[in-house]
Amino acid sequence: MDIIIGNDGALSFDFSFDIIIALLIIAIPSFFLSRWILGRKARPDKPKMLYIVIATILLTIIIYILTAIIVYYIIIKYYIT
Repeated sequence: MDIIIGNDGALSFDFSFDIIIALLIIAIPSFFLSRWILGRKARPDKPKMLYIVIATILLTIIIYILTAIIVYYIIIKYYIT
């Protein structure tokens, strides 16, 4: 993933194909986990699918960032230095 700041100060993200695939692979189990957790906790009159999608997006981002930090620590910090 590339974060590009243009001359006018605009911020743009450039996702490569492998990052999109990795996020989709993480999103599938996190969707089912979110559905299982929020299916028990949500009230019946609330629209649960919106909460499930928001929880899936947040959980996917958190898992991806934590995985990147762990891999960075293992590869860069441990093996290279």
